[in-house]
Amino acid sequence: MLQDLKLDPHVTGVFGTTQPEKTLLLALKLQPGIKHVFVIGGVGTFDRDWEKVAREAFHKYESKLEFTYLTELDMPSLLERLKHLPSDSIVYHTVMTRDAAGSRFVDSAQSVPLIVSAANAPIYVMDDVDLGRGTVGGYLISWEADGRAAATIAARVLNGEKPQNIPIVTNNNVYMFDWRAMRRWGLKEEDLPPGSTVLFRELSVWERTKWYWISALLIILSLSALAIYLLFSRKQLRIARDGQVQLSGLLINAQEKERSRLAAELHDDFSQRLALLALGLENAADALPDSPPSAKQQLHELLNSASEIGADIHTVSHRLHSATLEKLGLVPGITALCQEFSNRNGTEIRFSSENVPKGIRPDVALCLFRIVQEALQNLKKHSGVVKAEVTLHRTGNRIFVSIRDEGKGFDAKVNREPGLGIRSMRERARLAGGHLKIHSESGKGTTIEATVPLQLAPDLSQ
Repeated sequence: MLQDLKLDPHVTGVFGTTQPEKTLLLALKLQPGIKHVFVIGGVGTFDRDWEKVAREAFHKYESKLEFTYLTELDMPSLLERLKHLPSDSIVYHTVMTRDAAGSRFVDSAQSVPLIVSAANAPIYVMDDVDLGRGTVGGYLISWEADGRAAATIAARVLNGEKPQNIPIVTNNNVYMFDWRAMRRWGLKEEDLPPGSTVLFRELSVWERTKWYWISALLIILSLSALAIYLLFSRKQLRIARDGQVQLSGLLINAQEKERSRLAAELHDDFSQRLALLALGLENAADALPDSPPSAKQQLHELLNSASEIGADIHTVSHRLHSATLEKLGLVPGITALCQEFSNRNGTEIRFSSENVPKGIRPDVALCLFRIVQEALQNLKKHSGVVKAEVTLHRTGNRIFVSIRDEGKGFDAKVNREPGLGIRSMRERARLAGGHLKIHSESGKGTTIEATVPLQLAPDLSQ
């Protein structure tokens, strides 16, 4: 195309050369069964030049392949012909600026889409301008690369370099392909030459969504790690709670054993010794009939003090360990407890029971007895009332006990640390498999409710 140009030494620039032969060899590699090659072009001067280049490149392959040049047709006839190509064909598109009917096509954006829509065979092209409209590609002139090279030369000239000092360059063409067209015709990307450029690649489902999957996986792993940590913490907490319950049980059992030991010692030792002391004082008073009245008065006072101390020791012994509870059962034990509390403190305690069986297992009976005992002690300390009500009844397979007063009460909604007595009652209820609730409002009294499973002693549960 440069033959008619007389280039003097003051000219420089970039040559763009096409090599249809390399595109043909590539097509034969991608489609080994090719037998027909249809070359498309126009009738314009520019079109004829490119057709001539293609004919010269393909000439030596005419003995192996059948070449058909569709360059003398109008566009409608060309499109109709392309619809009926043999299955072992490819199309090589050169340039079409004018067809045989004189219709002009400004650029490939007008002609190439028409040809692609009609052809039933893959279409290979010469330059990158014709790529991206449904053609496969090939060994292409990169006008983009040539433009960058020309711009570099122009910048050097503008900076003062003389054109004759800048050599003319010829850019290398590039293997460039449209991924969508290759997929349409079943062409394999692994058969392309190394370093090929594949454009318009559609991302796979994995490539489009991999960050979602990775994020989801990270979230799942984080949640799993958190769940494992929470399960481990929960297990540790359960172990600690079980240990606490076991320790509470051991402490309460040890406390009950110590109470029983002290009660027995007070009853069997100190009470007996005080009884002997009182008897001795009484005998001494009888043995001194002629003693002065003041001495007799003093002996009688000592005798009364000894008797009172004995009664107090008996009361303390009973509080430490109720013989009535142990021998007669839960209802008589709580009855005696309420009566004794009333007599000692001047507080009227009304006790009622309903449907409570005999022979409740000793540890369950002791649990309910201690809850009532501790609740009455709290009533004495804090409520300021002279009347209270204790109820004990059975519902189904559970035993309920309630201690209610109409005293000062307190605001149960305020988050306050429970006292030792309340903790003790709760621990006892929990050790027996039950629970304890406290209902109270300032000025409206307090109600303590405990419920535990009904468990009978083995010999009475048959």
